[in-house]
Amino acid sequence: MRVVLLVIVIYMLSMAATFYHNKMYFMALKEAKTKGSIVSTGKQRSYFSKGSVAIVASDDEGKIGHGVILEGRTIFAKFKPIEGIVGLTLQQAKDSFEAKGSVVQAIDFIIEKQDLVER
Repeated sequence: MRVVLLVIVIYMLSMAATFYHNKMYFMALKEAKTKGSIVSTGKQRSYFSKGSVAIVASDDEGKIGHGVILEGRTIFAKFKPIEGIVGLTLQQAKDSFEAKGSVVQAIDFIIEKQDLVER
């Protein structure tokens, strides 16, 4: 009986953590939508090192107006501004942040979207 109760408590804590992270993600996404006309997210998953989720907002000319990243292994990770990304062009940011896979993925999605719009 105690094992079942423990499993239920752990499951409830997991659900609460998921709800908390979803709320943080959607709040960060809402803020990004106010700072750019094109918003994209990128993620990098890893089993042994920390994963990351990046949100990048760009205007129609390809200048980045907003960028935040969530990096960590635990539920205590929070979105933090990406230092030095605001004001860069998409290509400059891609070259500068090539070590951060989630940021590059988000930038690539914006470039793809701009290419589709231009056609």
